Amino acid sequence: MSKDDRNDDDGNKPNDDESNKHEEHDEDLDAGPPASAPQKKPPPETTKPLPAILRAQPEEPDAVRAKNMAASTGGPAILRRFALPSNYSEGLVGVKKKVAVVQVAKPKRNSWWIAKPEHMLEAAILYDETATGKDAYLVAPELVMELGDDVVATSLHGVITRQGVYMIVPVRLPGTDGRLDAWNESMREAITASYEQPVRTASSRDAGSYVLHLAPPTVVEMPPWPTETWEELLAIAFRGRIIDDLDHPVLRRLRGEV
Repeated sequence: MSKDDRNDDDGNKPNDDESNKHEEHDEDLDAGPPASAPQKKPPPETTKPLPAILRAQPEEPDAVRAKNMAASTGGPAILRRFALPSNYSEGLVGVKKKVAVVQVAKPKRNSWWIAKPEHMLEAAILYDETATGKDAYLVAPELVMELGDDVVATSLHGVITRQGVYMIVPVRLPGTDGRLDAWNESMREAITASYEQPVRTASSRDAGSYVLHLAPPTVVEMPPWPTETWEELLAIAFRGRIIDDLDHPVLRRLRGEV
């Protein structure tokens, strides 16, 4: 037996514990760094609801409009400059409307209207038909004989509708034989009835005339009459449409001169 073998048998044998430690260390190096332990998620934070007084409240429609206007006009100064006071309507008391336009036409079928005898004139009317409609011209009496059948003897009646519209209604006068067609006759009857109460007229082709509807004064409230006089209202209605000269452009066109 050799010396080395005896030494091994006498206690110089390699330490098993150290060998195991080296092997475990080697295995740890091969396995890589130890896996980190899973982290626990923190519990979700719980928030208490705000008191009602601190919550955002929806804006009122007026506030939204004011904000939009301020943004579009450059600031709130214009709101203070042009805002109407709450009592603005008090300043309108006593304000009178001025009539600027007076139509010469028949009332619409859905309009209630009244007339009064003081607003009536019998005159000669010439109707000029154009591409846009038929215009009525007031003709001076001294020209009637010259114009003959081109003019129509007409009664003009001032009426006011329930909507406050003042207009002049033309109604043909009876001919030399005293006869009158049903359309104009029924309109004359409607005007006479409107002196006492509001009326409404609707054309009926089957009847060949206007159908008259009457309304009690207590049912249909009518507006006040214009402050202008009858003469002033006539002048407004026929502004620029008066023929008092045979050289008037409308007459020259009828004669084929223009």
